[in-house]
Amino acid sequence: MKQDGLRCVCGKIAKSAKMSYLGGTLNCWKCSCGESYHNPLETERIRLVNKLKNKKFEMKIGKIRSNLIIRIPKDISDLLGMRAGNKITLTAKPDRIELLL
Repeated sequence: MKQDGLRCVCGKIAKSAKMSYLGGTLNCWKCSCGESYHNPLETERIRLVNKLKNKKFEMKIGKIRSNLIIRIPKDISDLLGMRAGNKITLTAKPDRIELLL
């Protein structure tokens, strides 16, 4: 039998819901008894976003042969899921550079 929820500790079925957490939105399961369950990875991601929000990072420009490279801090690369070999799009604006994943 297929059920549309998660069994709560009280024995009832918790329903899928969205929950506000530190300015972000979590997908979670909420039970009528008041208990809620969420994915700890989503919670950690929202915490990291809040930690890095409005912070300025200085990045070092390096050179490999004739190419310039930008070194991205590990916190940012982890948050964005960036790995060596990923492709990004660079857009040059008059006042800034945008990197799109």
